Amino acid sequence: MARVGMRGHLPWEQRYLSSDPEHPRLLADSRGDGKIREMARFTHRQLLVRRHISDIASRALDPMAMGRTMLTALEEVVHADHGGLGTVDPASLLANRALAIWPGTERSTMVLGRRGVLGGLKEMSSDQLVSAFFGSTYLRDPEPLMLWPSQLRAGLTLVIRPQTEKSLGLPPPFMQAALSNASREWYEANSPVGGTLRTGLWTDGRCVGALAVGRDDPEGSFRPSEVAFVRAVSPTIARGLRLALDRESMAAATADGRKAPGLMLLDRHGRPVYVSPAGRQWLNVLESVAQVGEREPSPAVLSAVAALRTPGLEEQHRTVWTATPAGWLRVEAADGGDGQTAVIISPAMPVKAPAAPSSWALTPQEQLVVGGVLIGLSNRDIANRLHLAPSTVKSHLAAVYEKLEVGGRGGLLARYLREGLSAQGQSQSRPDH
Repeated sequence: MARVGMRGHLPWEQRYLSSDPEHPRLLADSRGDGKIREMARFTHRQLLVRRHISDIASRALDPMAMGRTMLTALEEVVHADHGGLGTVDPASLLANRALAIWPGTERSTMVLGRRGVLGGLKEMSSDQLVSAFFGSTYLRDPEPLMLWPSQLRAGLTLVIRPQTEKSLGLPPPFMQAALSNASREWYEANSPVGGTLRTGLWTDGRCVGALAVGRDDPEGSFRPSEVAFVRAVSPTIARGLRLALDRESMAAATADGRKAPGLMLLDRHGRPVYVSPAGRQWLNVLESVAQVGEREPSPAVLSAVAALRTPGLEEQHRTVWTATPAGWLRVEAADGGDGQTAVIISPAMPVKAPAAPSSWALTPQEQLVVGGVLIGLSNRDIANRLHLAPSTVKSHLAAVYEKLEVGGRGGLLARYLREGLSAQGQSQSRPDH
């Protein structure tokens, strides 16, 4: 049998889904005595939708059409008022692309209540919905364990309610975080009254996306059978997304010559004030990716900025990798100084490593290590290339960060791009609108 629930605070101690594909049943150990009792069967309609989702996953759809079609199928058996589906960076598990918005989201009670934040608009476009999510909800949870990446990494399918003690699917450490005073206050103010159902989309040991839907009806929270169904079909949805992303990457051949990393500077309000020529090129690539809304910056940039401002995330978990028709791009945000945020966008396989400015006064070994950082290599890749121990590379980088007074890789790239552009006498320009 395939497990679909979590042990702990739920109305029963364990939930299971039978392995019979023709007659899947939701089973429960309701007394905790080890005896599994039949609780409910998937309805005939749920079985039909499950098969339909499997059929959708095998279609030759692009990622956006795949996400939109999957949500339309789920809507047949899962009632929700708002939500969406998107992809994530499989390494950091940060959101990098918004693919589809749940039908009716722009009319939901919760979204209507947020319009005051957006200037009292009478209608909300897809752009504004995505902006509102990243600006007011994403990575704002007060407890690190309640952040999206933590829940995705744990493989949870859960329901979070404003009264967090009534949430479903949270194992003890996560429930403890949900019951903290900070979490109680935050979810009471920000969670839809009927709760939010979240799940990661895992396939072949890799998380490729996430799904979240919410309800505005306080009397109509998600039922255990709905949670079980979403958990049961999420691997199929994930498989469809992964295949769609693979097809997209193969649809356009990547140019042989890769360009340099690009830089975008944002002011304290998140508005672009400068974009380097290479930055403009990579932003154009990000904007060419089909997704919900046609906005700048893209969700990958917004996600990286949100990760920068989130306490507790380790440096390697603040980098967003996103698939594009031109190959994988790395997006990272760093403190740009003077209240600005520097966003660095670079391809997965750049060309020959650029030389660090001579004014940095680095040792020959430090210059080689920095060159690897500037083309996006990991510490292990740099170690393999230079025949060094990873700990030696880490020590060299620590010395470089101290010399240059930067906080990490993002700060190093931002300083290189600023000083390199300045040395070349390139004038600043505002991004095109």
